[in-house]
Amino acid sequence: MVGEYKQNEAFSKSYIGQLRAHVGPRPLIAPGFRLVLENTTGKTLLMRRSDTGLWGLPSGGIEVGESVFEAAQREVKEETGLTLTSVKAFGFSSDPNFETHTYPNGDVIQNFCLLLLATGWNQRMVKRPS
Repeated sequence: MVGEYKQNEAFSKSYIGQLRAHVGPRPLIAPGFRLVLENTTGKTLLMRRSDTGLWGLPSGGIEVGESVFEAAQREVKEETGLTLTSVKAFGFSSDPNFETHTYPNGDVIQNFCLLLLATGWNQRMVKRPS
């Protein structure tokens, strides 16, 4: 199965996608972030995952050569259309009971995430098609 592992094109170019091509579906440990995006009235943005339909905070993995803050900028821009202007770290999460995710295809990933707070951004959020 290793080397023949099926992936979509965008995923296959990512760091985790490249690892998957070598190791197949075995569990992986990966660095990432989870972002609390809070507006001036204290409301927090939750997003629905496209793969499982579950709600959660904007999050993502770090690509080779990228800082966690750059990863947050990239992922939030891709997912919402927003450009973050104020981001700071406030915690760290690595509990496997919370940070382990099984994807619909059966792949398992255990994340260790820097927790970020964003209180400033430019532009308006774009709605992704359902």
